[in-house]
Amino acid sequence: DRLLFDDEKVPVPWDAITCLEVLEHLERPAEVLAMIRAALKPGGVAIISLPNEDHLLRRLGLPRRPGLGLPDPSHRHQFDALDARGFLEAAGFRLERQVHVPLAPPWGFLPDGLRRASALVAPGALSIATVFECRP
Repeated sequence: DRLLFDDEKVPVPWDAITCLEVLEHLERPAEVLAMIRAALKPGGVAIISLPNEDHLLRRLGLPRRPGLGLPDPSHRHQFDALDARGFLEAAGFRLERQVHVPLAPPWGFLPDGLRRASALVAPGALSIATVFECRP
């Protein structure tokens, strides 16, 4: 891996940085998080998304289908929503907000009440990814 974030070439600091579905592919994602944190202005925000590897389809062991978030061989790191929170906090981020991205259909037909109940019992069970709003 080569870190592409070089403060000699990219002006810093930044008000906001996005990192969407990237960190799980990197050999050393913690180094990239440290660079993102260092590149943010005081009060800046990082929007970071990570796939949720502990969703219902994985738990049921269903066969792999494109777009449903089943095992991706290009992922060097696996995160569930709780692992992702700990990973970001260990990198020095304060988590302001967390949003679960729902699984693709056919699971979208589930009634709202069932989805809300599952979010209380097993957060992320019906989510393919989690998006975090983070501040240094």
